Amino acid sequence: MSYKEYKSPSFLEAYKNAFASCLDFDGRSRRAEYWKYILVYYLLIIVTFAICFIIDAIIGDADSICMGILIIFFLAHILPNLSICVRRLHDSGHSAKWLLASCIPFIGAPIGLLVFFYLFKDSDEDENEWGESPKYYI
Repeated sequence: MSYKEYKSPSFLEAYKNAFASCLDFDGRSRRAEYWKYILVYYLLIIVTFAICFIIDAIIGDADSICMGILIIFFLAHILPNLSICVRRLHDSGHSAKWLLASCIPFIGAPIGLLVFFYLFKDSDEDENEWGESPKYYI
């Protein structure tokens, strides 16, 4: 199998692409794009919490300000997180229904763990119902 010419996005490009395609739930996303976005996302969470701690230390009792910052941060990332996760599941040949199934009480946690392992799975080599493989020639 010969590979397409694929340039892996940088960390910042993967983060920007996730926001640029946050309403695209139909395509496919490579592992590199997904995990680079997730890394930047978690680094930004750490930075956001650090900013909140600094604000709280300077102003004192700034809980409402910090809560507002965190709410804005997490609300801004809901759609990019969902869309890139759905596209990553599509790339590994799985439906987005797996994400919904992980929300079921009691049995959702094992399903969520299964979904987590699907996010590590390599791309399907063949074209699937969500489009052509971004990694392999068809």
